[in-house]
Amino acid sequence: MKIKIFYSIVIVVLVIVITVVIMVLSDPLRKSPERIRTDMLKHTPIGMSMEEVIKVIQNNDNWEIGSTRDNGLTMHNGYPRIYSFLVNENTVGVKSMSVYIGTYNFFFIAGETIVRAFYAFDEDSKLIEIAIGKRAIHL
Repeated sequence: MKIKIFYSIVIVVLVIVITVVIMVLSDPLRKSPERIRTDMLKHTPIGMSMEEVIKVIQNNDNWEIGSTRDNGLTMHNGYPRIYSFLVNENTVGVKSMSVYIGTYNFFFIAGETIVRAFYAFDEDSKLIEIAIGKRAIHL
């Protein structure tokens, strides 16, 4: 009888672990920023106009435009930022836009990671760069 209970517990634990692993591995937001960038480039390729990028984003129910700026995309400590008013050697483009693409948490516990795509456009409003930023928020 004890052996049946033990095997039952082991099977239940394995099913739970396998389910969680499948959920984590199937979530596209958990990919590396480089892989997410590659996926985003399939939807919004380099050279696409800003208006076309906005239409693609608006047609996706999960994405939301955060802000657009008349300054380029600046990298700061490896994290893309469009909120910087300083233009420096790390600035790409002359216009930029941030897009919320989703959040995920760590195994359903407190805290979440926000994933954003940052778009940089040239003076002709053509897309020249996409950077992905992830920021963990601890609750």
